[in-house]
Amino acid sequence: MRRLFLCLPILLTSTLADAPPAPGGLEGSTPDQKEAAKARMEEYRQSAFDPFARERVVREVVKLPRAVQAVFMTVVEEDFKKALQAYKTEFQKTAESLARTRESKAVKDEIKRLRASVLALQAKGGGLSKEEITSIGDPALARLKELQTFDRAVVIRSNSGLDIPRERLLALVKSRQELRKAMALTDAKDYAPEKLVEEEKNLTVSQGPFDRDAVKIMEANKKLQTSVPADEAQGVLVTNELRATLGLTALTIDPKLCNAARGHSKDMVEKGFFAHASPVPGKKSPWDRAKLAGTSASAENIYAGSSKPEDAVMAWWHSPGHFVNMLNPGHKRMGMGRHAGDWTQMFGG
Repeated sequence: MRRLFLCLPILLTSTLADAPPAPGGLEGSTPDQKEAAKARMEEYRQSAFDPFARERVVREVVKLPRAVQAVFMTVVEEDFKKALQAYKTEFQKTAESLARTRESKAVKDEIKRLRASVLALQAKGGGLSKEEITSIGDPALARLKELQTFDRAVVIRSNSGLDIPRERLLALVKSRQELRKAMALTDAKDYAPEKLVEEEKNLTVSQGPFDRDAVKIMEANKKLQTSVPADEAQGVLVTNELRATLGLTALTIDPKLCNAARGHSKDMVEKGFFAHASPVPGKKSPWDRAKLAGTSASAENIYAGSSKPEDAVMAWWHSPGHFVNMLNPGHKRMGMGRHAGDWTQMFGG
C-alpha cells in the first residue's frame, strides 16, 4: 500500500504543474481584456495545487468575454482529462489490491462454509423457521458481505493518497461546469460530481465477489431493464446481488414477468386484498397471470408496506416460505412489479 500511496501524488504533481499556454485566440479583444486574460492565466498556473484558488480564478474568468472563456476552457479541459485518468488509474489499483486480499485460502474456505450454512436453510423447505433465518442466516449473510464486498468509500478510505487528488479533481469538475455554463455549452460532454461517484462504483463492482456468469447475467439485464420501471429493475438487481453473494446463479430479468407482477400488485392495492389467489377473472393464480402476460412462472412472493425494493427483498429474506422461493437454485428468470407499497416477485425456470 505504501507504493500505491506514493505513486499518485507524484503523477499528479507532474500533471498539474504543467504551465498552461499563454492566452491566444483573443483577436478582437481590447488591450484591457487581453491583460486581464493574461493575469488570470498566470493566477491559474500559480494555483495548480490550490483547488479553491483555482475556483476563484474561474469565477473571475466567467465575467470576461467569451474568447477568454474559450481559452480557459481548453486549459481546464486538458487538466481535467489528465487528473481524471490519473485518479481512476490509482483508484482501480487500490480496488484491485483490496480484491486480492479476499482471495486467500482461509477466506475462500470461510465463504464456502457460510454459503453452505445458508443454502442448508433453503433446503429445509417447509421445515424452515424464522428463528433459524435470524440466528443462522443473518450473521452468515453479514459476514459474507464483509468478506466479499467493498464499496467505493472503503476503497477511498484504504488509500489516503486518493484524498487530495480527488479534491483537486472535483475542483476541476466544478470549474469546468462553470465555464461550460457561462459559454452555454449543453452537449453530452458535461461531467458532474455524480458522474465521478458512478465511475468509482463501476470500478469497485468490477473487482466484486461475483463469479463471471453472475456478472454477465447482471450486465445483460441492463439492456433488458430499459422496458421496466427503474425501481423494479433495482429490485431484480438487489435479488441477484443477494443470490450471487450466496454463490447462486443470477437470474435473467423477464420484462413479461415484471408486467404480470406489477399487474398483481396493482390489483391487490385497488381491490383491497393481499394473497396469491386473485379475485380478478383470468388472473386467479400466478401461473394464470404469467400466461396472460405471455410467459410462464414457477413461484411467486408478495409483500406490502414500502415502495423500496430493498425493503421487500429483506422482508422476504426473513420470511421462511419467501426465503425458500427467493433462493431456489432452480430459478432462471425473474420479474419484480410494484404498485404503491405492494410488491410482487415472480420466478421462472
